[in-house]
Amino acid sequence: MVRITIEHGFCEDSIFGLVIAGWTLFAFTDEIHFGHRIIKVGEALIQQQPQKNMLLSRCSRYILSFKIAVEPIQNVYPFLSNAYNAGILAGDMESAMMCRACWCVARLYSGGVSLVGLPQLLIKCMQQLEKYKQLTLLYGVMAAFNLCVTLTSSSIDTEAVEIKSFEELDQIGRTTQNGMILNQNSLSRMSSHFWSREFIEVCAISEMYTPQPIRRDLDRFRILFEGLASLCLARQTHLTKWKTMGEEAIKKFKKLTNVSMWNCENPSKLLQAEYYYLDGQLKKAEIAYEASIKSAHVHTFLHEEALAYELYGIFCIENHMVTKGFVQLHVALDKYREWGATKKVEDVQIFIDLNKEVFNGSWAIPFSSGAQC
Repeated sequence: MVRITIEHGFCEDSIFGLVIAGWTLFAFTDEIHFGHRIIKVGEALIQQQPQKNMLLSRCSRYILSFKIAVEPIQNVYPFLSNAYNAGILAGDMESAMMCRACWCVARLYSGGVSLVGLPQLLIKCMQQLEKYKQLTLLYGVMAAFNLCVTLTSSSIDTEAVEIKSFEELDQIGRTTQNGMILNQNSLSRMSSHFWSREFIEVCAISEMYTPQPIRRDLDRFRILFEGLASLCLARQTHLTKWKTMGEEAIKKFKKLTNVSMWNCENPSKLLQAEYYYLDGQLKKAEIAYEASIKSAHVHTFLHEEALAYELYGIFCIENHMVTKGFVQLHVALDKYREWGATKKVEDVQIFIDLNKEVFNGSWAIPFSSGAQC
């Protein structure tokens, strides 16, 4: 194929092969930036082809992996819209529905778009997926819907689609041995526990997750949730296993930051802040919290900016900087409200109110008891 391409120029199959070669470097090796350059060449060549819609629909899932991992994640929306239209025009409904599903799920994880109205969009997406019998995508979006409803505390009429619980989706994934369903469901389930600060459950799901030889698009979120949960548990329990898990997450995120500074700088700094707090380096922790907040704001990750303010506020209150802590928590409230995460607004407000009632000048109650921190 290479010899024929050199002699006669690029055709549709050789461009597709180029995209696959770039994706393979991303998925299975550490040559991610080299793979990204190859993908970008392929993406440019697609636009020059007479049958560009058909070719883009064939290549979209592979190009998408790079859009999420290497480029600013907010760039995924215009690409998915174009790829969806290409799939429709080419008559490739499988590709079109994949782009539609990813567009909806990206709104949940990218944090730059309000969650208001998202449950209804997910319902419409699931109706389309059901119509075209895209069951794997349907169950992945269903898991995201369950997470979205948890975050927004929405009461949605779901008669149009039979919504299955996390447990039912897990059973479907295991029965069918469908790794994509299992991966998407476990991530959504982990996210739900994380935003509810149920950290033992977060780590339990993480420990059940079997690392794959292929790099997953949304592994960044899994590593972040696992790392923050384990570092909080390490402070609470003083168990080495949790500290070790947190240290591993920090190492992984440093590698991810080398891949995409835009996407990974602020969570990397937040993990580092929590580690400094665990290690008793309080001044360094303050600097890292503030750096994480600034980075999240600049890179327009609203949900992670809110999270950084929340964790910084808890840190301040637990270290007798009460006034400063309440300031951070009230900003977190505003950010979560802007994101549309009603459940987080309620939880943070409860924490603020309880601390105001019982704080006696020398200590504050923890965020919650038991498995939470």
